[in-house]
Amino acid sequence: DRVKLAGAITEILQDKTLAQRMGIEGRRRVSTLYNWDHTCKVFSDIITGLIEKRKG
Repeated sequence: DRVKLAGAITEILQDKTLAQRMGIEGRRRVSTLYNWDHTCKVFSDIITGLIEKRKG
C-alpha cells in the first residue's frame, strides 16, 4: 500500500540514525558487492519492520 510505504519512508527520513544506517548499508553493498538485490532486501526488511511496528 502506497500510504504505508510513504509513512515508513517518512519515518526513516525523520530518524537520523536509521537514515544513516540505510545510507551506509547501501553504499557499502554497492561499493563492495555490487549487489542491488541484497541491498533492496535489507531496505525492504527495514521498511516492512516499521510498517509492522505501526500495526502493533
